[in-house]
Amino acid sequence: MTKQAERMRIHHDGNVGIGVTSPGTKLDIGGMADPVLRIKSDAGGDPELRFDAAAANRSARIKFYDNGSVVGGFIDYLHNGDKMNFGAGSSTGITMTVSDGKVGIGTSASASLEVVTSSGEALR
Repeated sequence: MTKQAERMRIHHDGNVGIGVTSPGTKLDIGGMADPVLRIKSDAGGDPELRFDAAAANRSARIKFYDNGSVVGGFIDYLHNGDKMNFGAGSSTGITMTVSDGKVGIGTSASASLEVVTSSGEALR
């Protein structure tokens, strides 16, 4: 009988690893060329990915990494200001903000649609 590779590990600290032997976060999926996390409803419902902080007035972030260390993009929800920020290319370079029905491209959203050009001119 041949020994099978370990596929999943639940660590003593509560971390869960799929395809990794030492999970470093609460859910760590790795060891595969193209891992997929799928949320599927077989009963015709509406699947949901929920970020729910234990304390009130919290924010949330989704980060996209390139080669494991370079941030390729992000999506932020910020409780203060009740807005969503979207960025690509760096962890701080916000490229679009959506807040209270307003959209800002290259700037925070202060008008229904505001675009800041490379020269710094605001188009509204």
